[in-house]
Amino acid sequence: MAEKFIKWLAKIFGVSLEPPFEIVDNMDVFVKDKLNSMLREAISFDIATGYFQISGWKAFADSVDAVLESGGKVRLLIGEVSREYLLPQTARFLLHLMKNPQIEARTIKPRLLHAKVFMAKTSEELRLLFGSSNLTFGGTEANIELNTYEMLDLESGKAQNFVEWYENLWKEAVPIDEELELEITLASQKKEPMPVAMEDPNKALFLSLLIKDLSRIDLRDIGNFAPLKFQYVDAVAGVNRFFFQPGDKRGLMLAHEVGLGKTIIAGMILKHLLYHKHIKNVLIIAPLSIIRQWMEDLRSKFSIESTEITSRKLKEFIPEDSNVYLISYDLLKEHIADFYNDWDLIIVDESHFIRNSQTLRFKAVKRLKAKFFLLLTATPMHNRIEDIVTQLFLFVPEEIIGKATKREISKVDRTKLFRTFIKRRLQKKELSEIIPERKVLPPELISLSEKEKEIYEELREFLSQSSQYYQIISRSIEHIAPFVKQRYLEEFISSKSAALFALDNLRGRIKDSIDRGFIEYNFGMLKKETEGLVADEIRSFIEDELEAQSAIEVMRDDEGNLIIKLSIDEKIKNGLQNDIKFLGEIIEEIKKIDEFAKVKRVTELIKKLNPSQNKKIVVFVEFIKTGERLVEILENEGIKSEFFHGGLGEAQRQKLIEKLWSKDEERIDVFVSTDAAYVGLNLQIADTMIHHDLSWNPMVVEQRVGRIHRIGQKREVTSHSFLCENTIDERKHEILTGKLEEISTHLGMSYSVILSEVAASSEIEKLMAQFELKEIDEEMLKESLNKHITERKEIFELLEELPSEEVEILQIGFTNNLIENIEEIVGETIKFGRKTFDFGIQPITEDQDFIILDYEEDGKRVKELSTLNEKALLSITPERVQEWKRKYKFESLNPSYLGPFHPVVRKSTDLLIEQNFGKFWKKKVANGKPMVSLYLLVSLRIKNLAAEIDTSMEVLAPVLYEVDRREIKIDAIKVYDLVCCNGKIEDLDDRDREILEEARKQVDRDMENIEGKIRAGIEKVKIEIEELALERQRLEIEKKIKEKMKKLESLNREINRKRNSGLNYEKEMHEATKTKEELDELQKMLEIVPKSGLIIEFEEPKIAGGCIYVS
Repeated sequence: MAEKFIKWLAKIFGVSLEPPFEIVDNMDVFVKDKLNSMLREAISFDIATGYFQISGWKAFADSVDAVLESGGKVRLLIGEVSREYLLPQTARFLLHLMKNPQIEARTIKPRLLHAKVFMAKTSEELRLLFGSSNLTFGGTEANIELNTYEMLDLESGKAQNFVEWYENLWKEAVPIDEELELEITLASQKKEPMPVAMEDPNKALFLSLLIKDLSRIDLRDIGNFAPLKFQYVDAVAGVNRFFFQPGDKRGLMLAHEVGLGKTIIAGMILKHLLYHKHIKNVLIIAPLSIIRQWMEDLRSKFSIESTEITSRKLKEFIPEDSNVYLISYDLLKEHIADFYNDWDLIIVDESHFIRNSQTLRFKAVKRLKAKFFLLLTATPMHNRIEDIVTQLFLFVPEEIIGKATKREISKVDRTKLFRTFIKRRLQKKELSEIIPERKVLPPELISLSEKEKEIYEELREFLSQSSQYYQIISRSIEHIAPFVKQRYLEEFISSKSAALFALDNLRGRIKDSIDRGFIEYNFGMLKKETEGLVADEIRSFIEDELEAQSAIEVMRDDEGNLIIKLSIDEKIKNGLQNDIKFLGEIIEEIKKIDEFAKVKRVTELIKKLNPSQNKKIVVFVEFIKTGERLVEILENEGIKSEFFHGGLGEAQRQKLIEKLWSKDEERIDVFVSTDAAYVGLNLQIADTMIHHDLSWNPMVVEQRVGRIHRIGQKREVTSHSFLCENTIDERKHEILTGKLEEISTHLGMSYSVILSEVAASSEIEKLMAQFELKEIDEEMLKESLNKHITERKEIFELLEELPSEEVEILQIGFTNNLIENIEEIVGETIKFGRKTFDFGIQPITEDQDFIILDYEEDGKRVKELSTLNEKALLSITPERVQEWKRKYKFESLNPSYLGPFHPVVRKSTDLLIEQNFGKFWKKKVANGKPMVSLYLLVSLRIKNLAAEIDTSMEVLAPVLYEVDRREIKIDAIKVYDLVCCNGKIEDLDDRDREILEEARKQVDRDMENIEGKIRAGIEKVKIEIEELALERQRLEIEKKIKEKMKKLESLNREINRKRNSGLNYEKEMHEATKTKEELDELQKMLEIVPKSGLIIEFEEPKIAGGCIYVS
């Protein structure tokens, strides 16, 4: 009676008698945070979980320690502790925990414990969290879960029910010590490969087939790294286009902003195509300065050993199958006439190097034949829209190119044209989640000494006005001279050593000119003074301009450097003598200066920052002599430093990188480098960067900072830079930050877009040089900049309108939705694999996500750091890897990802499939209708005759046969769930075999429908990709119609002339009738959508195995 009265009162006053509870789902509230909070002041902690991972435990381990320190106890009930579910490092970790007498762990036998309950007791209450979360990384943090959290009075009925439930299970549970010891023992055993009995061979077979199938469509796990989402998406786009882009000219341009990993995306594409034998050979064309970095990236990230084609290897060169080759633009240009010309995939890196169709470089690349071209560039356009379309010329039809360049193409058609490339801007939000913030300090202004100022102005006047030598060069190569002359000003303010080296070389060249009777200018001098991709681009621009000037005699030396010859007379010789005199005097004046202001200030800053084994600094210089001098000064100050530049051999380069990461006496604390290192190197052991010479190009600055502000960096990064007051340094910076911003406001354009697109333009570089050399005034500079950007505004707006590429995974198959389970699937397969061939697993006790794998590959024993956790690769620091390398004695500093393409996974799946292929089993499950799962392998062949594509693949179709209804369906997720559920595996009896035969027959009857679904998947992907091809065919038809109409008009005029003259015109009339019929036929073709040239052929399917599920 009293209870009813209380409920009545609660209803009247709107008070709930239910205890308050909270939803904990890893969205608004994370399980790990709730566990930490509920353990405050707890005196005991009881856990029941289906699965246990160290990462789940460590999410609240500190709070558990607090409970233990106050005398509390912790109990663990774990569902799965068999060697099929626990890796050895997890077993070791649990045993380590149980060495503490306050921690106990048990499991339930024989039924599976699948409950997830966390109960923390205080003196007065029970804090209860229960629902869907296992004690795993996914359960505590990563997955979307559904749990409820309540705080109950310890004496309440609900609290007592939960406590009683747990106590009853605990009494039935058995200790897990012995089983964990067995797990560790098995992991350390090394046996010869041999088939052994398995508890669930059905699961081993299906998961192995599943991995094979997922590896066909999933590019995320293609290498030893974890790509970001957009990189994966764009790699899929590239593979899609390779298969489904019709026609004989096929390709894609990746025009991503600097730092977004174009090399990674290209590597994913080529590795996928090579691995599945869709291509036999690959050629990568790149500037010489980044070829070695390409080779290192292919080796470390994709396990691909590539070959650089040098002049010595060119003779009778023929590529071997499944190989990747690299060649520089210059070498290809020199030897294109007899270069091998039958490639499957050609990757053109820094493709803006071929933006000028009049150059030998472009003509060389255009002569190459390939099934597919992949172009990579951060700056697809430099000066005009033609820059882009010239590059696309490699795989876009000439009619479209012609219309685009003449502005005769509609906006709709132009958008279709540009859908042949993908452009992305920096994904700062995505990157900020895994990399700390960076602090880019504004440039510090340095005042030159009075003597430096005096010499600088004299040199500036000499180069712009009084030098006879450069007057001759400027008249002959007007567009190039500003580039050459400004280098002397930049070298002067960089360092005393750079200035002396450059000016002494100039004096020597002028002396040689007088002796020979002509000026010979070798542009290879630029290579000796500066390095890096920007230097390559300037040289590229110079070569393009020279090749376009037919009036100038252009030659090459033995190294391929361009040389120009200009004749001189006696009058000019006298002027050159004056140049020599001036240079001699100015060199002597420079020698009197102890050191230049910038070097002094940079040295002072480095000493103040106090570099050490825990404080590493990277310094970028633009000139080789500056780098050498800076290291010399630092060494004299007792600071461990060395100089990294392009002249080092591969072994020397690698040694310097290792010394930077080292903490011993042989280490480097200050890493000085030219821009030869501004792409590709991982230097995130450092957290401070100094731009001794601040590049005018913002892309270069971004790339430089990206060497230390990248995945794996754990500290805030600081970037310092310097500008010399009242010099070319400061004035270039003013142009970029002042005048370009003013122009962007005037044109209504984004300043960031102008900065990223226009600042890389060689035209802008030339204008800035002319301004500094007083060849144009400020008004002319502003007018020229305005004109240059206005001309490019149309293409800017188009690029801004283009959507980012968002594509689905290659839709050929039925297992795509299981890709999210890939780490779990691979992990399970590795456990089966340990029973099939000889490889060892050693846990890294310091981090639950990593193990040491010890296995044999190509007759060689490999010992490497590996992980199943894709996210772990994003968070691991090279510093930790270096420490582990010393402790665990593995070879490579690059951790490997245990995805479908890892050698251990490949070999495990191959052996498991070989041992179990064609076998069938019966499995007793808890409940459900009787079903048969069959693992159907459908072989198909894709042909695109115009594109010379002819490739085979095998698709896994997981088939379910419902025995009662006698019908089949393809359901990969349902089959996966059945395979993974608990149950006893048995051999088939006679009735089982009858059921199996019925299922086979039904599959045969339904085979046409299954093939139709695969064909529909292919069609879904290729429809969009065919748009450009259809547009091409339409334009070709329109072109033929115009030709026929002209011909018909000409014939009609001739008919009228002959008719009026009384002549026979029967022949012309017959020809006109025939032409009219052809014209009508072409008009009809415009109304018909051309059919695809893609051919899909299916071969005899195979059933790889299966299982009957009964209650």
